[in-house]
Amino acid sequence: MNLARLFDRAKRHSGSDGLTAKILGVAPNRVSEWRNGHRPCPAEVQDKLCVIARLSDNEIARHVVQRSGLGRRPIALRARLIEEFA
Repeated sequence: MNLARLFDRAKRHSGSDGLTAKILGVAPNRVSEWRNGHRPCPAEVQDKLCVIARLSDNEIARHVVQRSGLGRRPIALRARLIEEFA
């Protein structure tokens, strides 16, 4: 799941980008900067977004693998790593 979709899903569960920003403890414009790729979104913020967005364990594992760049590895290795994270 890309970062914009993760923010959209978090917004759907929190009610608005402003409330998402409040839960994350940041200014609303920072959420916009992260969503649009103007600033890199820290891993710990992405982890909080996964919780706000109510992602399943498998979805969180896929997101972590994608974020770490392991998604470009051979399929067998990816499957094993996703299982380890799940």
